[in-house]
Amino acid sequence: MNRYVLYWWLMWCFQVLAFATAAKFGLYQEIIGVDPTHITKLIAIIHVIASILIGWCIWQRREPWIDAFWYTAETQLSIGMIGTLIGFIIMLNSAFANIAGGDIDAIKNSIAMIGIGMGVAIRATLLGLLSGVIIKAQLIVLDKACATNS
Repeated sequence: MNRYVLYWWLMWCFQVLAFATAAKFGLYQEIIGVDPTHITKLIAIIHVIASILIGWCIWQRREPWIDAFWYTAETQLSIGMIGTLIGFIIMLNSAFANIAGGDIDAIKNSIAMIGIGMGVAIRATLLGLLSGVIIKAQLIVLDKACATNS
């Protein structure tokens, strides 16, 4: 086993530890579970698949899909930004649609929709950025592993 596999394994263990900690303290439900658009789930699924495939490539010391992995890392950022825009759309479309002058219940509902929209925006951006950075770090390890193989 080469040292680059161990580097990837250490990164993988930190990711699993972070996920377990988030689940233990209810952050998983807070970040991924309350997203009505499911964009954060998409980001998480793509991240796990990419991380496992990068680990396999490091183990094999081959980089057959290196361009696809870099594209995936950049796409994670883009999906996070798309989630931000969708969150803003939810916020703006739903928040101000039903406000009638002086209707307290409509104003309360509008404020709730603003919170939901902003929550989607912030969560998607956060997960997209984190996932992109982590995948890129793994790709650097893959690059180093394949460079030592040559």
